[in-house]
Amino acid sequence: MKKTWAFFGMIGLLSIGLVGCGSSEENKEAVHRSSESSSTIKEKEDKIEENLDVTQYVKTPSILEKVFHKTYKEYQLYKIKVDIENTMPIYEIQGINHHKEATLKVEAKNVNKIISKQEETIEQYEQDTDDQPLIMKDVKKTPTEAIKIAQQETKLKASPNEWGLESKDGKAIYIVNFEKEHKEVEINAKDGVILNTEIDE
Repeated sequence: MKKTWAFFGMIGLLSIGLVGCGSSEENKEAVHRSSESSSTIKEKEDKIEENLDVTQYVKTPSILEKVFHKTYKEYQLYKIKVDIENTMPIYEIQGINHHKEATLKVEAKNVNKIISKQEETIEQYEQDTDDQPLIMKDVKKTPTEAIKIAQQETKLKASPNEWGLESKDGKAIYIVNFEKEHKEVEINAKDGVILNTEIDE
């Protein structure tokens, strides 16, 4: 009788082992599918970003500031950029309030539709000294004007795939990027003067 029970016990253990192996294989396959899926989405996003025509998404900084302050009244705006998230064009709007940072992401086609919002504390040693609030009264040029200036400077007829606005050395600066052509132009948002042109060979 003992031998019979021992025999069934061995079968039980083998069964559990096999089920465990099957489960492990299934988990590995699921992780592989998940990583493949993430990789595919990232590839799609990169492709969309590379071909994105940001001349379609040129809401003025004053409009985006109002959108931002509906959610984060206590924060001062310091950065705006057009980006891609989950294959969708978005505006990423950021503000600071002492040692806190807030990021608001809204649909580029409908700025009243919030995709995500986040607040985080910035440790003093992590804070970038360049992260200064934008002086909005100095932003005289629109994104459309900045893009035209960048196109004239680079002698490109192509549309840029990225533009942003941030504070740098106490100035409000537009950064217009032509990724395919490997060119980036920095423009003073107050008077439209070209501050820097980078060409990546």
